[in-house]
Amino acid sequence: GINAEYGGKYSLSTKRQIRFTKTTTKNTLVEVDQVTLSPVLGLASTLNLPPRCWKFGDTLPQGWHILYFLPWHVCLNNLNEDGHEKGKGPPPPFIHRMWAGSRIYFTQNYLKIGDQVQKKTDLRIEEKQGKSGKLIFYHYVNHLSLIHI
Repeated sequence: GINAEYGGKYSLSTKRQIRFTKTTTKNTLVEVDQVTLSPVLGLASTLNLPPRCWKFGDTLPQGWHILYFLPWHVCLNNLNEDGHEKGKGPPPPFIHRMWAGSRIYFTQNYLKIGDQVQKKTDLRIEEKQGKSGKLIFYHYVNHLSLIHI
């Protein structure tokens, strides 16, 4: 499978005092997607790769998992001013987002066109005190696995 860890930091831009009831919370989301041909052809063209006859059953290169599990369900009127989905980030006044890095571990190169894949996302929210005030860290850990039908 593929294990991916993403870190994000949200900082408070003012010195206001914020009271929190929890210091750490954890949530889990499970999604299913199918590895289809169209995104593969689009990325291959974007990367100016030599023409190839991609077909059902071909193994994707490592990293191409990013073509799937996109938030197509989010309508424009359900986005914040910063482009993120409403309710999917820290509440105001924590409006300044910063991507803090990611790690991706490939335990096998297994994604193939036609596969059904499950993504399990564990989200841990951690609050810390920094030099500039309170900080909220969102730690995402994604696990992709094949669905065997």
